Amino acid sequence: MSAKIYEKECIVECYVIGKGTKDMSAIWGAINLKGDSIGKETQNMLRMAFDKCVIDRYEESSNGNVYMGCGIQYFVPAAEKEKLPLAEENIYFTADVVLDNREELLKKLEITEKHADNMADGEILYAMYKRYGKSCLNDILGAYTFVWYDKSTNKIEMVLDAVGNRCVYYRIIGDIFYFSSLIEPLAELSKNTRLNDRWLTDFLAMDYLFMINETEETPVEGIYRIAPAQYISYQNGRLEKEIYWKPFDKFKEYRWSTDEEYKQKFRNLWNEAVTCNIRDKNNTSILLSGGLDSTAVAAVAAPYIKESGEYLHSYTSIPMEGFKADNSGYDVENEKEDVEKTAAFYGNIKPHYVDLNGKNPWELSKKAFRSMETPVKSIQNFLWIEEALQKAYDNKSRIMLTGSYGNIAISFTDLYTYMNTLYKKKRIWKLRKELAAFSANMGFSSKYAWKQIIKTKRVGFEPSKYPYGLSYVNRDMTEKMNTAERLEKIERNAFETGADFESYRHIMVQWLAMRQIGEAFTKHSLSTGVLLRDPTIDKRIITFCIHLPLEKFCREGLDRRLIKDYLKDIMPPHVMQFQKRGKQSADQQYRFSLKWDSIRKEWIQEYEKHQGSRYVDTLYAKRQLLEQKEIEYYSGFSLTRHMYTLLVLQYEAYFKQKYDVTYEENEKHNIKSEKPLISVMIPVYNAREYLKECLESVRNQTYRNLEIIVVDDGSTDGSGEICDEIEKEDERIQVIHKENAGVSAARNDAMACAHGELFAFVDSDDKVEPDMYERMLEVMQEQSADYICCGVKYISDDGVTDGTDGKIKVFYNAEMLDTYESAYQRCSLTYGIWNGLYKRSLFEGLHFPNVMKYEDGLLKARVMARVKKGVFMNQPFYHYLLRGDKSSLSHMKMNLEDIEVYIRESEKNQELEKQLISRDGRNRMYFNYYCNLLTMYFAVDDKKRKRLLVQGMRRVRKQAREAFWDKEGIRRKDKLAMVISTYSINAYKVTLHL
Repeated sequence: MSAKIYEKECIVECYVIGKGTKDMSAIWGAINLKGDSIGKETQNMLRMAFDKCVIDRYEESSNGNVYMGCGIQYFVPAAEKEKLPLAEENIYFTADVVLDNREELLKKLEITEKHADNMADGEILYAMYKRYGKSCLNDILGAYTFVWYDKSTNKIEMVLDAVGNRCVYYRIIGDIFYFSSLIEPLAELSKNTRLNDRWLTDFLAMDYLFMINETEETPVEGIYRIAPAQYISYQNGRLEKEIYWKPFDKFKEYRWSTDEEYKQKFRNLWNEAVTCNIRDKNNTSILLSGGLDSTAVAAVAAPYIKESGEYLHSYTSIPMEGFKADNSGYDVENEKEDVEKTAAFYGNIKPHYVDLNGKNPWELSKKAFRSMETPVKSIQNFLWIEEALQKAYDNKSRIMLTGSYGNIAISFTDLYTYMNTLYKKKRIWKLRKELAAFSANMGFSSKYAWKQIIKTKRVGFEPSKYPYGLSYVNRDMTEKMNTAERLEKIERNAFETGADFESYRHIMVQWLAMRQIGEAFTKHSLSTGVLLRDPTIDKRIITFCIHLPLEKFCREGLDRRLIKDYLKDIMPPHVMQFQKRGKQSADQQYRFSLKWDSIRKEWIQEYEKHQGSRYVDTLYAKRQLLEQKEIEYYSGFSLTRHMYTLLVLQYEAYFKQKYDVTYEENEKHNIKSEKPLISVMIPVYNAREYLKECLESVRNQTYRNLEIIVVDDGSTDGSGEICDEIEKEDERIQVIHKENAGVSAARNDAMACAHGELFAFVDSDDKVEPDMYERMLEVMQEQSADYICCGVKYISDDGVTDGTDGKIKVFYNAEMLDTYESAYQRCSLTYGIWNGLYKRSLFEGLHFPNVMKYEDGLLKARVMARVKKGVFMNQPFYHYLLRGDKSSLSHMKMNLEDIEVYIRESEKNQELEKQLISRDGRNRMYFNYYCNLLTMYFAVDDKKRKRLLVQGMRRVRKQAREAFWDKEGIRRKDKLAMVISTYSINAYKVTLHL
């Protein structure tokens, strides 16, 4: 039904919608600062965007150049009295608001109790701002955002609550300021709407669950959202911003005389923070896990509600039927038992359980997309919370409590930060006592912890070598958007603020987390009709926590003290003993396994459909799915990564279609020919027993456009004759006979007469799978890569070793060299040259050094340094024969000249590496070089050669030590022996025999 209310010059239209409708509450509007009227078409477009939302009542206000709307949801009883938008004289005001300190504000406004009951939260907020302006913003507590327009000064003001519980977006086009709780209507205001390249690229590049790395931008260019604690004004075409809550200004730590005082103040504040959210004791629910934070909320909420004889309804995520949960480790995969114990302890909690009706997140992902309006990362968690809220709404509950910010605030305990702080303050005796107490209580090695503290102080911050992890982000876009620089800044900030508690306090006011939480809370409430409230993110609680001394959070072997000590008399015993953590969505892989074949097929089709994406490397993502067919290869996060990547693709496609967006094609660096010539080079020396099988495996490749160059390096066992026989049978084979000069010279001769666009190498006693080059070339061309290598099957008298897993990984620039040296993500690229396919250009100006051992490793390091994009395809295409005389091609002992050449060539590589890779990567290369020299040391028998090798080792021993200490999975004895070797080779030999 509709009614028209006339108030002075302002027309307000009111629409009431019954509870059976599924709508959201919101604010929206447009203000033309030039004075022109807001057209009806614009009003309808803004208003109609909310037709899909769950709203209890809509209201609109239109007066010439001002149009405002408000969708009101009855979260609290006072909401039924709301009269938003408000228009009084020259002031126009609309808000999305739930206040937490009504009584305090009413006193400040000197409003009598008689009139207070008739005032809704929006009216109180309006009265406060009208009387006090910006100066009152730090006095107002709750979840709110509002827009204020003064027609007399032609000034717009916009505010978000201090901790960002709500969100609203804005866009300025010409003289008109638009705002809305939804992005969609703001996007539709212009035909020139474009996606925000930076936002979407960073979203994909951050290979973890955080979605944003700043507080104001959105996925749509030109549309912004107001940040937590932000005040915005717009006047005379000038936009000004400021943060009004600055908790660290004039900072002074709390210093009360006894611990009991701290406890009592926290208890009083915590009770207030929880109970202020319960405006209707008959209408409250909670997202309850088996852990400390949500239980700490329930510890106050349940008894408070019980006073009125009411129940607190809890909602908990549980695995679907059929999944066998494992609660024996650190992660608890099914928290139902712990929640049941908590419910029994308080007596008035009614548990409800959410399992998404047995569906997998991909089936429901479009629902999450619609609710959030943007791609979402933690899809399964978003969905189970959404379902819990819908169940609560059906149960007539409009407020849902949670404790999602607790780890940052009330249950903060970072022992690393605590110990570092004591170390920094030189409280060494205290540090040793605390390490002993915590190690006894929590089961870690105090000696190891002590070493880590000292090591961190010595090493300092090192940026990640792989800032994009295993993401499917388009690297061309990351370079264009300078994404690595922003991600490094976040990483550095996290390292520095975690270094000691004085810095860590600032993390408790985590603007990025607040923005992400507030955005999710707002969208959840809009789509379900239930408001999420989190006492752990209450401004009063955060203020209290940041001013506490460090030892109030953890001391004497007890972590998370604010809960475990200060609330222990009201907490269930089983939770207080809890040293584990709940793992929601633990069953994600299992859910996917039930329909994996069809989901995988659909995902492959989606990547094919959206090939050429601006933001996603679709070929890489698709290839992963093609090669890794079994669900066992996929962790919960790797499935999540595919889901949110596909959501970005769908989002991008939607915008291209809706707004006719066209972009220039991304530059490709592909191989020139569709079926390029591959030059396969095979050096041969006395390999008669294995040679024929090797050559046949190359000849019989399914990829036919090969040039096979066989170099007989002065064989004396008849190998040369075998080469000549096979040359007659296949015109693609070219045999070169030469005097024995070693494998390096043989390969150099082969490269000198090779004509192929691509190079490949095979050892004469090995063999390759029939489809090796066809499969590798297909992926290489898909990825526009410079280099690709495959996995290796090792064959010996003892059997076959095959550690391949079918995975594909893509690496860029210096990542390739780092990976070659450090086996990052278990990508063992091998030092051998033989299991790869290379662009010819990678070898320009290079040659294999004329040394008898390790020659291919030396050259390959330089080749890897040139690779712009490389692929590791972990399929066992190459069969490597392990035999006693495997080194037959370089069988001669290294003489003095060989060693000098090896050291000289290695040092050339080191100079090159200084410009290309990280310190850690260089250290690993030095370590490899050092180990090779050490091996040579024991292989030679005269003093001159030994002396030369020792000189080479001494030049890199410092870096080698650092690299070795950082290696994982190596026995302490071996590490000790290696370090000793850098001082004394004789002492090293003694250590080996201890």
